[in-house]
Order: sequence, then C-alpha cells, then structure tokens
Amino acid sequence: MESAEILNQRLKPFIASKHAGTIGKTFSFVSSDNHHVLIKALKKAEETDEYVVRVYETGGEKPQRATLTFAGRILSASEADGTEKTLGNAGFSGNQLQVSISPYFVKTYKVRLQPSATAVNELKQTSLPLRFDRKCASYNAFRGEGDFESGYSFAAELLPSVLTTDRVVFCLGEKETANGMTCRGDTLQLPAGYNRLYLLATSTEGDNQADFRIGKQTATFIVPSYTGFIGQWGHTGHTEGYLEEAEIAFVGTHRHAADGDRPYEFTYMFKFGMDIPKGATSVILPCNEKVVLFAATLTQESEPAIIPAAALFRTANRGNATTIAGSGQITGSNLLKSTRIIACSGFTNADERPEFMVDGDLETKWCDVSQTPNYVDFDLGEAQALKGWKMVNAGHESSSYITSACFLQGKAVPGDEWTTLDVIDGNHANVIARPLHSEGKVRYLRLLVTRPTQSVGGRDTRIYELEVY
Repeated sequence: MESAEILNQRLKPFIASKHAGTIGKTFSFVSSDNHHVLIKALKKAEETDEYVVRVYETGGEKPQRATLTFAGRILSASEADGTEKTLGNAGFSGNQLQVSISPYFVKTYKVRLQPSATAVNELKQTSLPLRFDRKCASYNAFRGEGDFESGYSFAAELLPSVLTTDRVVFCLGEKETANGMTCRGDTLQLPAGYNRLYLLATSTEGDNQADFRIGKQTATFIVPSYTGFIGQWGHTGHTEGYLEEAEIAFVGTHRHAADGDRPYEFTYMFKFGMDIPKGATSVILPCNEKVVLFAATLTQESEPAIIPAAALFRTANRGNATTIAGSGQITGSNLLKSTRIIACSGFTNADERPEFMVDGDLETKWCDVSQTPNYVDFDLGEAQALKGWKMVNAGHESSSYITSACFLQGKAVPGDEWTTLDVIDGNHANVIARPLHSEGKVRYLRLLVTRPTQSVGGRDTRIYELEVY
C-alpha cells in the first residue's frame, strides 16, 4: 500500500482485523469532483479550529471549477494565503465547498466543520495498584530528597498527578513520597473484566530489556533511559544514528541533583501496552532493577487491534529500531579483565587498588585522592581494534562523586605518544557507555581522569568498573 502525502506528513497505513465498522465500506474526509483540481494538502489550522485544504489545477488549459465534498457539514469557509491568513469568504452549501482556480494555480481554503454527533466510546479502565518503593521525584527546595538514579531525580514540579495518553489514564503516585516501583520479579494480580494492560515506565543506566510474563505469554520491550537522547543523527566515524521507538508519555525539561537543577537534561516516561490473554490472572514483572514503573492501567477495549503496514519512522537510519546497542551500550567480553596494570597515579589503600576497577564486581572500586590528574595504564598484551568502552562511577555514594571529565587514550608501542581515543567532559551520568571510532589498533590504554568530581577542585577519583571491548 502506498502512503499519501499530506503537507509535510505521510499518511501511515495500518491493518485491522475484519469487523463491521460504523462508517460503511468507504470513507473520505474530503474529495474533489474535478480530476483537474487535485487536493494537495489537508491539515488542522495552526491557530484556529478550522481545517486547511490546499488544491491545485493540473490541466493548464483553462480555469476550472470544482466541488469539494467534506465528511461533515460546513459552518464557515474562507479563502486564505499560504500562511493561512484570511483573504475573503468562500462559497459553500451543506458539506460542499465551491472552488474556482486558474490554470496551474494553487489555492488555499479554510473550513470550519460542525462537530460530529458520533461520540467516541468511553474506555473502560481502572488503575492497577503498584507497590512503590522508590522516591523518584523531589521539589526545588528539597532536591536532595529524591534518588531515582545516583542522586538524580525527576523534578516534582513538572510531574502531573494524572497523565492521559491516547485515552489511557495513568494515576501517578504522590510526589512527596515513594512513587516508583523497582522491577524485581514481583507478581501483580489482575482483576477480571479487562483485556489490555498499559504501563508507564522508564530505565536507569541506559536502555534496558524488560520481559513481562502475563499468563502463558511474554511481552518483551526495550525500556529507554529516563534521560539523555531519544534519537540522534549518524555521523560517519563519530556517532551511530538511532531513534527510540518507545512511545513517549511524559517529557520533563530538567532533572534535579542535590546541588541544584540540571537544565536541559530532559527526563522521560514511556508508555507500553500488552494484551491480557484469556484466563490470565497475574503479570510477573521483569527481574531488572534498572526498570522502574510509575503507573499501571487496565482497559477493556472492543476496537479491533491494528498493526502498522509500513515503517512508522521515516529516517535514513539503518534498521531504525530501538536496541540496547543503539543507546550507546556496548556488549561483549571486557578486554581489561585479562590485562596487566603497568602504572597508576596511586590508590588510597590495598582494598581500593586499580585492579578492583576491572574485576567485574560493582561492589569494589579504584579510589585515588592524590593530586589530579589521576591515571591507570593497561597492557592488553597485543595490539587490538577497540569498538567501545564503559565506565561505572560512584554516583550511588553521592552524585558529587560522578566523574566530570576524563580521557581514554591508547598507543601501539611503548615509545609512542598517547593518542586520545575518546573524551568525556561535563559528564553527569553515573554510567558511561560509548562506541569508539578510532582507526588502527592499540596495545596500551590509559584512563586519565582530569575532573574526578562534579565540583571544581575535587580530587577524589572513585570508579567502580571500567570495561573496554
């Protein structure tokens, strides 16, 4: 099926199962009775409740007249220019608009239609109680009270008490107390009389896979990060292009840290929906503590399910799908686990040596409080091409302990100068996961920490894990 162009948008085709319907076998919002007068565009007006329709003449031989027939009765009509400014009245009767147009001309009209008498069926729905265990939001005066991830929290001033998206109503928890439920494999009981379950969720530490077992079925989703980018352009040799496909239900303009706002560090919540199989009485949540639920709603939907018949997103990104790799997370075996540490700037004690930064244990760390910059040098044993790296900071101790700036450097032989493979600057994320696009191979690696804390002049380097792939 070809999709039709409407202004700068594309009609998205969907496939529905066979059903009786309410508007007959065919339906047209607007049509023209003259094949020389084509409807080029149809859209809502920018500043009014009118519809804008744009037509053009294709014959090129003589002026044309046409009747545009709308699905509803016309209450008012006017001719307009390309900016939707009214130029004068237009003739209409009932649901028909009279059009006259010169050869090869384009004309724009605005029409106001009588509201439909057909009411949208009210959706039967109810909130499913959640066992909140996480204080995810904080108010301006008490920014340090929230701890959604590593001392950061949602701005409570921005959160609604009720959020509606596509007729589904989510009732959020109280902003002054715990208002998020960590997914630890809990079981939620489902009352009878509903066939869909919708969840409002997001993730810490990047994108995460979440498997919800409902009856004998499993619904699998990629739950994107609560902050960061929801898409980016691909720049050859620098960034991988991707676009999150999860449905965004909430956007916050900033997040909170104990020491103040983080402006333009956007926060997100996403909507996910799944069918409830006949006879299912419970849903088992994922065993993934990085996935957090904010609300759950049960619905009874009589409308037939629809599925996309074409790509919903139109970009040049290959695959154009949400994946964990697409969010910057790298998978594979950590090359540093079998490396030899050949130099370091220091460590505070025997239990916080740099070896503990590459042992795969998130309970141990490298800590160095000597004069910055702090560094650790590794020998990979042989020259290798690197694809990415990951670093886990000490944000769970305090958001102020998150590394603000560092360099990952490499060289092939001992006598070479260090070459910068990647730079982190102005970082506020506790977990950093980034691809590497450097050419050539390196045998020796250096992690060089230049600003170990969020505050200027801080000297405490605390890194729990460093991985290279």
